[in-house]
Amino acid sequence: MPTAIYRLEKGSSNFEMGNMMSYIKALQHILVIENGQHSYRINDAQELGSILALIRKEKAISQRALAEKTGFVYSTIVKIESKKSIISIDTMLKIVDVLGYTVKIEKK
Repeated sequence: MPTAIYRLEKGSSNFEMGNMMSYIKALQHILVIENGQHSYRINDAQELGSILALIRKEKAISQRALAEKTGFVYSTIVKIESKKSIISIDTMLKIVDVLGYTVKIEKK
């Protein structure tokens, strides 16, 4: 984990959300996805897929449409939402942005 933390802090690689969530927890913080109306507090990477699916459904966007808008293949969206894949930070940020949300890290 020390090498992974070094890479995260130096921005030298696209970090996987599972490791990122461990890092956030260690700092006693939480990941928040929000827009002006809704806010979702996320405690672990597995929960992230469910939250992204919920937001997508609230926006009435199909998985295929989301894949097209983000530039990802359809199966990537399916795997993320079904918790069969833990995504990278870059992938999460792109999906959240397309859905009209922002990400921040808050102290618990």
